[in-house]
Order: sequence, then C-alpha cells, then structure tokens
Amino acid sequence: MECQIVFRCDCNQKTYPSKQALAQHQKTQTHVAWRERNELKQLKIELTEKTNTIVALTNQIALLKDLNQMLIQQIGHLKTT
Repeated sequence: MECQIVFRCDCNQKTYPSKQALAQHQKTQTHVAWRERNELKQLKIELTEKTNTIVALTNQIALLKDLNQMLIQQIGHLKTT
C-alpha cells in the first residue's frame, strides 16, 4: 500500500497534482469569491450564535431580577409579621 499526499481544494473538491497547482488555483477569481462567500457565511453563523447567547443571558437576567424581587417582597412580609 502506498501513501500519497492529496492536494484538494474545499471550494470545488478537485484534486491538484502539486502544492503549486493548488496555490495557483487559490489565486483565481473563482476561489477568491468562494473564500469570501464562505467567510461571510461563517461570520453570519457566529453572529447568530452570539446573538442567541445574548438573548438567553438577557432572559436569564430578567428571571433572576424577578426572583430577587419576589424574595425581597417575602422578606418584607416576614419582617412585618
């Protein structure tokens, strides 16, 4: 069995015969456009994840504030009785 290095580009799944051929392909407009679209897609995914985290934490803060308010009211009732 023989091991072989494969030079494959993620933008088109093509294999290239050498590292130089792959590097040359990566300079093409097609590859550059794919890379920019891919980066934009990844940034949108990260933004969505971070937005979801912010919303979840904001909801948690609101719930904790409500709980604190209820506890303060209960303590107030205990002091008056």
